[in-house]
Amino acid sequence: MASAVSDTAGGEVEAAVVPTAVPIDSPLGRTSGVRNRIEVQARPVGDVGFDGPGAGGEATASAVLGDLVAIARGQGSTWAGRPPAERAEARDPLAAAERGWFTFLVGRSRQDLLPEAGKPMFQTKSLPTGLAVRTPPMSLAAARSLLTPDGAIYPVDD
Repeated sequence: MASAVSDTAGGEVEAAVVPTAVPIDSPLGRTSGVRNRIEVQARPVGDVGFDGPGAGGEATASAVLGDLVAIARGQGSTWAGRPPAERAEARDPLAAAERGWFTFLVGRSRQDLLPEAGKPMFQTKSLPTGLAVRTPPMSLAAARSLLTPDGAIYPVDD
């Protein structure tokens, strides 16, 4: 799971949390079991990473579900009795980012993505149930328009 949060020059908050493919030999890719890892890119500190034991799948799922229910009821987070955060508008920084994207197209084949004039080349892997696709760097809107407007598309961190 990757997230992005930034404070823009105008004071707006940009935030996103999405499943993200990462290289298997990276610190995030090597994280396994019930361990958690967070990596932060910040100014002026640079890149820092934190790794440690986590709660495991069932406890984490329960906590996330509890927070979602509380938020849906307008009660804010249930974590540590903290008061609800102030309302703020947030923009998704991943939506405009030029990056690689991954999707799986059920029941599709390579022939469905034959290159046309001006259409980017995709990396593909045919599987018995469909087609795994990785795009070259492009915006999320471009990836959705070329692949699937309603399907799940995930960012790829190289």
